[in-house]
Amino acid sequence: MLTEVTGGDPGYDETAKMLGESALCLAFDDLPARAGQLTTASAMGRPLITRLNTAASGSPEGHSPAIVSRAGSRW
Repeated sequence: MLTEVTGGDPGYDETAKMLGESALCLAFDDLPARAGQLTTASAMGRPLITRLNTAASGSPEGHSPAIVSRAGSRW
């Protein structure tokens, strides 16, 4: 297995992206029906992966319309 980490400072920029995208995922996406004490991956799965990939690309696709309209000038 080969992995590559790219992007900004993982302790600051990337953590903020992951936290923000996790919050948006919980608020707006259809998630698997699960209960109990879960890891981020088991709780949000593919919808979170899609959001994180979209955030990494800088594209507004995948974000809620309210978020895109507030940050419209950014993209």
